[in-house]
Amino acid sequence: MCTVAQKDVLIEFLAQVQAGLARRLPLSFNEDQRKLALLRSDLYSTSHTDINYEKLISEIKDIDEKYKHLPIL
Repeated sequence: MCTVAQKDVLIEFLAQVQAGLARRLPLSFNEDQRKLALLRSDLYSTSHTDINYEKLISEIKDIDEKYKHLPIL
């Protein structure tokens, strides 16, 4: 469960990570980009009471950390 504010934080952070990946990777989507797109869709359609904030923030951070070392194209 999370609060409405935490849901908003998840949506904003996820969008930020998606934008970062788009600037660092070639045009074709990889598996992590697909996963983020699905997570974003799920976040918008799921009630905040049904969201595990800690789990999702950790998943998004893990993906972000995986690509931070790459240069911006």
